[in-house]
Amino acid sequence: MHYCPKCQRPLARPNAWHYCAEVNIDDLFEGKAPELVLIFDRLLEQIVQWDEVGVSASKNCGIFIHKQTFLILRPMK
Repeated sequence: MHYCPKCQRPLARPNAWHYCAEVNIDDLFEGKAPELVLIFDRLLEQIVQWDEVGVSASKNCGIFIHKQTFLILRPMK
């Protein structure tokens, strides 16, 4: 797994294009229903147990990466 030197976001390959800004995953759920947060937490709990999975956030979604991005979760209203 490679990491951006600026934002520390996990990348599938060096120099991969990405939204280069540090975003806190908790900020994605600000103002959202508590049930949505609970669902994301349960998914996160299961997925991070897999080998070599990176988790990061973009400006409006959570991103899960192994050798490439395999899951994007975008919390909506």
